[in-house]
Amino acid sequence: MSRAGEREDPFDGLRVARWGRTSTEDLQDPTLSLPRQLDNSRAALPPGALIVAHFYDVESGRKNLEDRGHSTAHERFNIPIPRDGGIQDLLAEAERSNRRFDAVICESIDRVADLHLAGHGAPGLRRHRRPAQRPP
Repeated sequence: MSRAGEREDPFDGLRVARWGRTSTEDLQDPTLSLPRQLDNSRAALPPGALIVAHFYDVESGRKNLEDRGHSTAHERFNIPIPRDGGIQDLLAEAERSNRRFDAVICESIDRVADLHLAGHGAPGLRRHRRPAQRPP
């Protein structure tokens, strides 16, 4: 035990949050798109990495950052992925010193759209252009 009442986590690998987004529900089926994005993100993880949090939204990627992540459209679907929140929740947690993750992965920078995470100032988020597919 590290502190009173807390258990030590034996996992010492890279903890990753996953970001996903589908366009408005009339353009994409979130029950298909989000699991596909998750599969591609998992395939691109380096050895020893583990996805520990899932953040996603069902909304247009063309919204301004301050307008993003407030939709409840995801509640209308039976999406088979637990949801820790949307983009606003991801960015807020990234700012905290006790965040659950060391890195963020997304299937494609197109999923993030115009957020420009590297310029957001979140200390744990730095933009790296690495495709979410590994070579065969």
